[in-house]
Amino acid sequence: MASHAASACRTPILLAIVLAALVLPSLACRKARAPAPAPAPALAPAPAPALAPAPAPAPVILCQDCDSRCQSASMCDAYVAAAGCGNACSGATPDCEPCKSEVLRICLPSCNEGCPKNCAECDCPRVCANACGDGAMRQCKEKCVYSFYAVDSCHKCWDRARARCTDACNSDCKANCVSG
Repeated sequence: MASHAASACRTPILLAIVLAALVLPSLACRKARAPAPAPAPALAPAPAPALAPAPAPAPVILCQDCDSRCQSASMCDAYVAAAGCGNACSGATPDCEPCKSEVLRICLPSCNEGCPKNCAECDCPRVCANACGDGAMRQCKEKCVYSFYAVDSCHKCWDRARARCTDACNSDCKANCVSG
């Protein structure tokens, strides 16, 4: 019986040793591992897209208003700007304006001083401005010839682009207008 009692005591001890041998290394490994990343915070559901308001009804355009609407200066500005006419519309070659300014600086005072003596009934400021302006163009022709043709060509390009835009605007307007 004593051996049976000793055997009965040994079994739980052996069982404890076996369990310790299996469980303790597992616990040690778990502690040595890097901590698991925290679970990602739950994302709030994206707000539902707001419903866009219904587009406003297109304004009613009376057919008799098409011409004035399409002739307005701002109607075709963006179209003309995108027409590729270049940037010469605004000015002259670098030497042109200083040349004309110098001629006018000398010509205008002299003309305005002599004009009333030679023509009492003349509109001297206007006459002198025209005469000196023409003289400046003649004297500075070599410096302004490129500029003149480039500016002229650019303005013609703008005019053609504006005419195309106005025609397209009129066609579209007349297709969608109401008689009134």
